[in-house]
Amino acid sequence: MNLKEYNSTLFRDYTMAQILTVKELAKYLKLTEVTIYKYVKEGNIPAHRVGSRWRFDKDQIDEMLRREEESD
Repeated sequence: MNLKEYNSTLFRDYTMAQILTVKELAKYLKLTEVTIYKYVKEGNIPAHRVGSRWRFDKDQIDEMLRREEESD
């Protein structure tokens, strides 16, 4: 893979990532926003702080859910 192909792959992967807000994640998981904040505080959910706001990578959330399902 040459540099142009590599950069194109990186850009595609970056732009395809779906980033969710607290409100969007709460709706996606069918939880309250308060519960999402609680999980973030406890470190039970993968989160990234952007300024004063929390953001969530949907792929990371889906992977977390898969791992939890497999461990049950």
